[in-house]
Amino acid sequence: MQNTKKAGSPKKVEKGSYVEIEYELYAENEEITKQNAKIIAGNNEIIAGIDEALEGMEEGNEKKLLLKPEKAFGLRSNELIRIIPIKNFHEQKINPFPGLIIDANGLKGKVISVSGGRVKVDFNHPLANKEIEAKIKVKKIFSNKEAVEEICKEILSNEILKEFKLNWNVKLNNGNVKVEIELPPTIDIEKWNSFWKEIKKIIEERIRALKGIEKIEISAEIKKG
Repeated sequence: MQNTKKAGSPKKVEKGSYVEIEYELYAENEEITKQNAKIIAGNNEIIAGIDEALEGMEEGNEKKLLLKPEKAFGLRSNELIRIIPIKNFHEQKINPFPGLIIDANGLKGKVISVSGGRVKVDFNHPLANKEIEAKIKVKKIFSNKEAVEEICKEILSNEILKEFKLNWNVKLNNGNVKVEIELPPTIDIEKWNSFWKEIKKIIEERIRALKGIEKIEISAEIKKG
């Protein structure tokens, strides 16, 4: 494991820090992925080995890691190899064949065999049982106010909610967070209300995972005038 420090940076990653990282993953000397991500450290938003390694890192720090399967994509489990009646596929107009990748309630699997009206599917991660080499860099550690702003932007600006043309204001005082969402006068309020309860819940859950947060208030009102 290597650790390269950037001099003069006082911020360190703690559990509940909102951080932007850059990471690369390799298996058997082949690159799997290289990407940037904004995550809450210690909140199970990335593979365990990286999540644990982030603690104590400073802005600009880089690390190289060798992750055991348990800290990467897990060990293979026979419990994740399942037999599914072929009629379940036919009901969805799918003709299964070996090698087909399917999605069952958010869990991706690979068809291993099709025989006698039964389909064997492996739901283990393709990289299960493999050691993973990782390179990580902490690009930015956000203040809590910046973090709440980023969380609101991530959720309120997504493709599904773009049509509502939302604005918002974030206030933070000694661990107390207030998010005021401004709705345009022309908003389809009935449609908005169908989303509101779930949106509020998601924002609250994300903010609550930040370190030092004590109270959260989220409101949504139509802009006056």
